[in-house]
Amino acid sequence: MKAQRGKVDDPEAIVFKRLLWDTERLGVTCGLIDCSLCNDKMDQGRVLACVTGLMEENRDIEFATIKLPPAFRGVLNGLIKEGAAFIDTELIFRFQKSEEREKAHEIAFLDTFEPDIFLPLAGEMTWSRFFMDERIPAERAHSLWTHSIRSQCLERADALAVAFRDVEPAGLVTLHFEEAQKIRLFIVGVLPECQGCGVGSDLMKAVTEKYGAGYDIYVETSSMNRTAQRLYQKAGFGLSHMRYLLHKMQ
Repeated sequence: MKAQRGKVDDPEAIVFKRLLWDTERLGVTCGLIDCSLCNDKMDQGRVLACVTGLMEENRDIEFATIKLPPAFRGVLNGLIKEGAAFIDTELIFRFQKSEEREKAHEIAFLDTFEPDIFLPLAGEMTWSRFFMDERIPAERAHSLWTHSIRSQCLERADALAVAFRDVEPAGLVTLHFEEAQKIRLFIVGVLPECQGCGVGSDLMKAVTEKYGAGYDIYVETSSMNRTAQRLYQKAGFGLSHMRYLLHKMQ
């Protein structure tokens, strides 16, 4: 589906698209307004008008996710005044360079994997935007992540990195290959009974060893998720940029 472009100085800066998978799972029509590419010098009044105009043009969207660069506090405040809820500040990390070390766990790179073993990860996603929005029931957020893990393992991810501990699956990273030699890591998770054993570090090490020389690797996390931040920094990732995350229900 072709994305709509916002009418500001840079026509590529603001993008609206319908989130069909989210719509199916949440049971309400969902959309995304992404302002991540907005230049800090843009007039914030015009950006706010563009965002509200996109929401007006797409009034059938019941649940909109809005992403803003951190410099756009005027837009953030304007959207909150119009009923949007500030959910979190997302941190986007980019791989830089990691130290050489031996991995203690076997890591396999696969196209698909039986998802049931990793479904308990759904309960570990408490710093995600769906769990953090108090207007979304916890059971609905858990259900969405359960479906997401299943679909990532079976079809949605371009590749999977699976860690094994004593021959049993212990952790998972899902990879998405994007434009211009870019990889985005979507799910990075370790099963609860295997946490604290270096599984996450070994997964990140394996991914960066395999792809770090040829791709820019990015991963996102919540500003509240200190554990994930420490993991990524230990794996050689540095903070690239941040963005505000809001939800607007109509």
